[in-house]
Amino acid sequence: MKKTFFFSLVLKWIYIPLMDRRKIMSRFFLLLTIYLFPGCQSDTKEADVQSEFEGVIVYTVSTNSNNLEVFSNEELRNNFGDTVTFYYKAGKYRMSFNGKDLSEAFYFSDKNIEYTLRRGIDTLFYGDCSVNNDELKEVEERENVDTLLGLPCDQVRVKGEKYSRTYVYSPTLYLDPVHFKNHVLGFANEYYSRAKAPFLAYTYEGRVFSTHYRAIRIQEKVLQDSLFELPGLPQKRY
Repeated sequence: MKKTFFFSLVLKWIYIPLMDRRKIMSRFFLLLTIYLFPGCQSDTKEADVQSEFEGVIVYTVSTNSNNLEVFSNEELRNNFGDTVTFYYKAGKYRMSFNGKDLSEAFYFSDKNIEYTLRRGIDTLFYGDCSVNNDELKEVEERENVDTLLGLPCDQVRVKGEKYSRTYVYSPTLYLDPVHFKNHVLGFANEYYSRAKAPFLAYTYEGRVFSTHYRAIRIQEKVLQDSLFELPGLPQKRY
């Protein structure tokens, strides 16, 4: 069967028979956007003495298949691209991808919903970030694990029964964790409650694929609210 880069999938795509590749791939790329990201701990850091980070972080992206019978490396890399740009502003973020499938993703903490836009599809997909399909097993914290963009970094690793996520962050940057207290999808709330910062490196390890983000540029700047305006398209729940 000839593979394409635009498919459709259900929530428990891992357990679906491999015969219908089209259904698997499409929903997979929608779910991965909200589940992966989904976007620093310091005992002396308080919201009233440190301003919250607002600005842009650009990451390189590498994605690899852990099961070539489901997805090839080429399929993953073509769809997700090799670069993603995050825009952070007061409890909301936007992700811009350079791949062939995913285009944009938006998160709004007041709604606790993430919206996803795909190339060539005139529909805005959305998902509820208050639910999770994994069970939290362990959270590990380490200090002084790396230096990224000249910033000393600590680490938070969140391990579930099915997946694990490792975040590297700098305590010199600050995000109010209150914004993400209800973002239980992907255990994002567990990370932000400890780190209180945007991540500078991120690794997702799953049964079928792994992905890694590493910051290559960071710019603290005031962002216009118009940057977070949703396109006027029909909306559909995942």
